[in-house]
Amino acid sequence: MASPDDLELVRATICSITGHETAREGQVQAVARLAFEKADTVLVAATGYGKSAVLYACSSLLKKITVQIVPLTKLGENQRNAIAKDVTGANPIWIDADTHLKASCECPVFFFGRIERYGTKSATENTRTYC
Repeated sequence: MASPDDLELVRATICSITGHETAREGQVQAVARLAFEKADTVLVAATGYGKSAVLYACSSLLKKITVQIVPLTKLGENQRNAIAKDVTGANPIWIDADTHLKASCECPVFFFGRIERYGTKSATENTRTYC
């Protein structure tokens, strides 16, 4: 179980990400379970609740990589831009269906890989992006 100090840190982290004065209790509990209890967690909430903030807060607190799969291209790109702007020390990378690598960083980022495309066989592309 997360300590009161841990919960306060979670609240402060979520507020710094969302810009709200208070964090939602479901957000706090989800982040605490993931970050401090290392427990599997499912958060089911309505659109606009702040589910993505839970992922960002976990990454921020744990200094770990978070992979988020977003089915809507524009939503994913908007979230990447928001993370780059609002989450201190974050280095979000967005890879879309067109294999464009978009990063917010001050150092070179490299992506090399085999790209599988729907409706085609496959293509190997090397992409080098400097920011």
